[in-house]
Amino acid sequence: MYASWGNARNVVHGYLKKMPTGESLTALITDMKELLLFLLLLNPDLCNTLHPCPTTTTTIIPEPEYCGELSMIEASQILRPYYRGGYHIEILWRDSFKLMSIDTLRSWLDTVEIPTLAHKGGNCADYCRIVQGRFSEWSPGTAFGVVWLYWDEGGEVISHCKNVMIDCNGEVWFIEPQNFDNIGTNDKPVYFILMRAKEEV
Repeated sequence: MYASWGNARNVVHGYLKKMPTGESLTALITDMKELLLFLLLLNPDLCNTLHPCPTTTTTIIPEPEYCGELSMIEASQILRPYYRGGYHIEILWRDSFKLMSIDTLRSWLDTVEIPTLAHKGGNCADYCRIVQGRFSEWSPGTAFGVVWLYWDEGGEVISHCKNVMIDCNGEVWFIEPQNFDNIGTNDKPVYFILMRAKEEV
């Protein structure tokens, strides 16, 4: 790279005094590229004039913030009213869970890419597990998990998997793992909840 504009100009003028061929032409092209880069570094506005300069953005992942804890028994009591239709299965493999606000969860979701599956035929359960794993890496020990819903639709039993979280106020939030758009309440019967947060290292 050139130390100054004068040095860059002298190098190029030296090549222009003779008709470059072969290796000299290759060297000239290389020097011209470096000269252009030198000019763009001196004047970023020139870069945008010639061609939109590439920009890079850094995603800042928020630190998890907590607002309390919940025992396994308390978590079970909060989730129990959501069980309907004869099923009642709970798996809560922790003595206690940390709690966070829905706003903290939303701020994290804003930094997370929607899961993509490398294989065809993936279903909602695959998306749920990916989101659960990413969340547990970010905030281990939090009341966040996976829930299976089911309902009858024209005589056909439909099932669907979502992520679930209990917030600071004991509110239960259901998250659609395939787009993150649908975050809210649930009007479908629940037959299975897995809330197994990764242990802190």
